[in-house]
Parts: sequence; C-alpha cells; structure tokens
Amino acid sequence: MEMSRENQKTCLLIFGIGGFLLLILWLHSSFYLPFISDDALISLRYSQRLLQGFGLTWTDGSQPVEGYSNLLWVLLAALLGWTGIDLVDAVRMLGFLSMAGTLAAFFYAYSHPARSLYQSLPAIIAGISFVAAGPIAIWTIGGLEQPLVIVFLIWGIVLCYPLLENQPVRMLQVLLPGLSFALLILSRLDGGIFLATTLLTIFIVRGINKESIRLVFLLGLLPAVFLLAQIGFRYFYYGEWIPNTALVKVSLSRIHLMEGLQYIRGGGFSLLPLSLIAGVFTLVCFWDRNQRKRILLISLPAAVWLGYIALVGGDIFPGWRHITPVIGLMALLLAEGMIWLQKRISTRTQKALVILVLTACLAVFIRTQFNDLENRRAKKELWEWDGEVIGLMLKDGFGKQQALLAVDPAGCLPFWSELPAVDMMGLNDYYIPRNPPPDFGQGYIGHELGDGNYVLSREPDLVVFCSPRGGYEPCFRSGKEMTAGETFHQLYTPVVFEGRRPYNQQSIIWVRRYSPKIGIKQTPERIEIPAYLFNGNPDSIAHLDNSNNFVTPISAGIPAKIKELEIPPGKWRIDAEVAGDLQATLIKSNGETYLLESSPLPAEFLQDKDGPRNYDITFSLPEGETTLRRVVLTKIPD
Repeated sequence: MEMSRENQKTCLLIFGIGGFLLLILWLHSSFYLPFISDDALISLRYSQRLLQGFGLTWTDGSQPVEGYSNLLWVLLAALLGWTGIDLVDAVRMLGFLSMAGTLAAFFYAYSHPARSLYQSLPAIIAGISFVAAGPIAIWTIGGLEQPLVIVFLIWGIVLCYPLLENQPVRMLQVLLPGLSFALLILSRLDGGIFLATTLLTIFIVRGINKESIRLVFLLGLLPAVFLLAQIGFRYFYYGEWIPNTALVKVSLSRIHLMEGLQYIRGGGFSLLPLSLIAGVFTLVCFWDRNQRKRILLISLPAAVWLGYIALVGGDIFPGWRHITPVIGLMALLLAEGMIWLQKRISTRTQKALVILVLTACLAVFIRTQFNDLENRRAKKELWEWDGEVIGLMLKDGFGKQQALLAVDPAGCLPFWSELPAVDMMGLNDYYIPRNPPPDFGQGYIGHELGDGNYVLSREPDLVVFCSPRGGYEPCFRSGKEMTAGETFHQLYTPVVFEGRRPYNQQSIIWVRRYSPKIGIKQTPERIEIPAYLFNGNPDSIAHLDNSNNFVTPISAGIPAKIKELEIPPGKWRIDAEVAGDLQATLIKSNGETYLLESSPLPAEFLQDKDGPRNYDITFSLPEGETTLRRVVLTKIPD
C-alpha cells in the first residue's frame, strides 16, 4: 500500500511536470507570434475552398493541381474550420496539440511505469530540450505540418521499441506503430523516408528471417494502404501521379546539394549544444548492447532524413523547418543518454554533478536559440500579415467582379482575398511546372519557375510582384519576363492602393487598364474610368470608402491624373462622381494644353482630330479635399 501511494505521488508529480512543459511550450511559441508562413496560407486556401464547396482546389478557371504536400493537415484544418474556428487559429491549435502529443510520447516511452522521479529523468530531459528548441516553438505556431510530422514520427519510433527485441510480438503491437507511420505519410509524403529506415533497422537488428519479414510486412501494411489510397485519389482527382509540389521544389543539382549541406551545417550549429550532446550520447550508447538497437532505430532515420534534406537543397523558411523532426529524434537520443548515465552513476555527488552540467548546457542552449539568426528571422517576418490587409481590401473592392489576381505570394493574398488567382511561380498552376526553363535547378529553391508569356495569356486583371506590398520592379522569373516586353506596359499600369484594416498598408498593384471586369469601360458613346486609374500623380493613393468602392483623394496640393486616355473624335461631356467643385484639364500626351484648360465640371469639349487620340486628364481642387470615385465621358449627339 505504501509503494502504491508513492507511485501515485510520482505520477501526480510527473503530470505536473508535463503540464509545466506545456506551459513553457506555450510561452516559448507565443514569443514568435504572429509568425505564419505564406505556404501555410497556401494550404489553408485549399482548406478554405473545401469548406466553401469547391473541393481540394486552389482556384477557379484552371485545371486543379495538388499544390500542397500535407493532405492530412489540410483536412484537419478544414475539419476545425467547419466547427467555426478561424483557419489560422485552427492550424495553431493543431500545432500545439501535436507538440503536446510528442511530449506524451516521451513520457510514455521513458516514464512508464513511474516508480520515482529520478527514473523519469530521461523523459523530463527529452521534454525540456524539445520545448526549449526555437524551431519547435516557431513551427508550433507557424502553420505548416511539421508538428503533425513530429508527433507521428516520435510515436511511431517509440512504439517500435518492442519490435527490436527477440521476443514474440502481438499483431496489435505492430499495427499501432504502422498506423502512426501511415498518418505520418498522409501528413507529409516524404515522411515515408522515416518508415523505410525503420523497416531497414528491424532487418538489421533482427536479421532477415521469417519473423522479421512478418514484422516488416505488418508494420508497412497500413502505410502502404494509406499511400496507395492517396496516390489513387491524386490520380482520379487531379489526373496526376506526382504532386505539383514535387515538380516545383525538387530539382536535383550540385548547386542545390551544396545549399542543402550548408543548411544542415547551419542547423547543427544553431542547435548547439543539443546536437553535440546528442551526438556524443549516440556514440557512447551504441557500444552498450542493451541500447544499441534503440540508438540505431533513432539515429538511422535522422541521418537519412538529413541526407535527403541536403539533396533537395535545404529550405527557404525561417526557423530550420526541416530540422524539426530531427530535434524530436535528438530528444529521444538524450533520453537514451540519460539512461546510460543512470546506469553508471550512483552517488548523490555524481547525480548532482550531472544535473549541474545538464542545467548549464540547457542555459547555453536557450541562449543560442534566442540569438540564432534564422529563429530571429521568424520573429521579424510579418509580411504575410500585410497580405491580410491587402487581401481583405481586394476582397471588398473586387470580390463582386471576381477579378483575376496574378501573384508571387501565393498564400496570403489569395487566401484573404478569395479571388481567382494565377500562381506566377507555378506551385498551384498546371502549366508552369510542366514547362520548366533550361536552367531549372540552378536558382532559388521553390522560386525558379515562371513563364511571363503564359501569365499574360491568362489576362489577369491584377498583378502583384514580390510581396503583398507589390512593386514597380519584379523579383522573380514570370514578372521579369513580363516586364521585359512592351506588351505588359501597354496593357497594365501601376496603382498605389491602401488597405485600412486591420491596419494601414500600401501596395503597388499593376492593373489591366481595359480589363472588362475592373478597368476602363469604353463604347463609341461612353467612356467610364474608375478612380484608381487616375494614378498619373505619384502621390495619388486609392482606398476603399464606407461603401467598399475605391476612391482616389484629391486636394489642392494633390491633383488626380490619368495619362494617355484614348478619346475618339466628337463632342464629349466629362463629369465625375465627386463632392466639390473640380477643375478639369485635358492635354495632349506631349504636354501641350488642348481641348480644356481649368474648366469646372461638368464640361464639354470637342475632339475634332481624325481618329482616336490619346490625352492626359488632370483633376484639381482649388481648396480643401475630396475623393474621386468615377469619371464618365459621354458623347454628345451631333
């Protein structure tokens, strides 16, 4: 009875430690708020459209593609969204719950059954190192599938521990880790690397015999079923065997290999001294017969995964995203190392010394995490939230017209605007990945593809280069090819828009001047010009009014101007939807005053030249300020 009470006290204490670790994880992750990756918002665009009844698609008006690599993550986010939870909040909830599940795996493997707090020290050390890692905190709230990958990986590994022993194994003991690996593959397709190395480890440890073949077959059964089901779904739903993400992001080359090796090196240094201690424990434990099997099961998948990451070129996101599964595995190595130490230390002085050294290492590790440049980059990366401001503005201003939006940032702007879109880098496009340029594999991973002529052929109404803030100059291939020719500049004009919720943010967006949806509407008898196309004055900034109509401010010091408006011959009346007494001036494009000069509106003028001519129109205000919503030119019958 006395022992039972002691066990109960130990269990309560361990639960308390687990709760404390969750609190640390929550506080650590909150430090990096409001970070959210743009690719997370690409996945959420699929979840969003699934909830809206459009299926697992990214946009209307083109052949659907699988632009995500995290099917289970997308579906779970949609499930939470179906209950009314905001999708960004949903993926953060999924992230935290998955990381909590990983902590549970540590305690299950190394603190069960609980007999004393000292015996639970391996689980505690694993949990502390895990929640203290910057990449774990960052990707708990970063919005991508890494937390789901980690929890299924760690549970798959620890549930495989009994399979390493030369003892009879019940079927359920094999199917449970198999289910974990199956869900891992649904969470991220290349998670199959971890399964493959686990199966290889079983053969290495147990030898190739009837029993090991049975175990490997049963362990791989559910993952194979899930994988084949996903491949079948991909083929029948998208008509492809390979996802778009593989076509866009996998371009093996020497350049990418060197970048990948540099990425692995940087990630290792960023995790010092955790990575160093895990490496030392791996070596010393490997020579212990009782621990060698587990060490191989943990370290082989980690090594192969790192090799794979190096081969594909590393990653572009902050916070060492692709290193996060290895951090979970390193935490298991630390737990194994603690078991090795516990066998060899007995006195209180030795125990105190070990705890002192580990505490010092933990302090150095925490300092390293907050000083790491890649972790700090996550803290500073806020441009995706500019996409919320601009996206909501575009939704309110152009949602009814369903303007086609061509973008480089394919996550935040399409997600928040909910407009049909063209992904100019091809991740969510059918044509671009299947027509790669000759130098594919030599550039910035995931950002190499593009086709300016193709994007122009789609006739987008709006084009946003680089980031949600846009720009006059493009950053990537599609934009550079588009702007290199005269056609783009003849068709499009840059407009400075300003979104005002939840805060003010400007964006330079190229607008198709004669877009049937949002541009100049011209017939032989009428020309209607939206206010935002009066962008000839660099100080003119269009924004939405209370009725969600775009307006352009005009004041005594800031006139509004449109350049090179084509006006056919005839007598015309010009008027504007505006409050105040505007003065209008029509001039030739070469700067010579013509037709009207400082005439109050409405005004009439005669264009008596042969054929249509281009004119500049300037609106000025003698005093005060007002906003321009629309300008209409009406032809007066003879």
